[in-house]
Amino acid sequence: MVAGVRYEMLADPRVLPTQADELTRVVRASLQPDRGQGSDDDRVFEAARTALSEGGLWGQEHRAAFWGVVAALPGVEAAEGQDGAGRTGEVLRYTDSGGVVHQLVRDPATGLLLEESGGDGSWTRYLEQRPAPEVPLEPTIELAGCATWATC
Repeated sequence: MVAGVRYEMLADPRVLPTQADELTRVVRASLQPDRGQGSDDDRVFEAARTALSEGGLWGQEHRAAFWGVVAALPGVEAAEGQDGAGRTGEVLRYTDSGGVVHQLVRDPATGLLLEESGGDGSWTRYLEQRPAPEVPLEPTIELAGCATWATC
């Protein structure tokens, strides 16, 4: 906490290390007893998975470091494979303290996450991240052709 406001240790890439072992220490130090579920390893996995799913916001060195955080968790299985859409990638499987298997698939060239899934295949999220040719316009009432958001 800084001045009564919770400071998110994992929010600023300028202060985060780009080495997986050092980043693991930072992630573990950022765990709070009242946030998240499961074991400390489960919460480390969740923090790294969240960062990886927002991979386009991180530089390639940080994406590689967060991947390394997951890869170093006890019991993680690493392999080459494909996501459900047939894209070739690197695969990590993590079994959490409740026995649920989580799978991450990333593009080996960019480090961007292609797919994340969990459980018995009951959910899968496919990601497609790439540079945009231009910054998208923020939606406005005028662009939508509406008088108010309530009637849009």
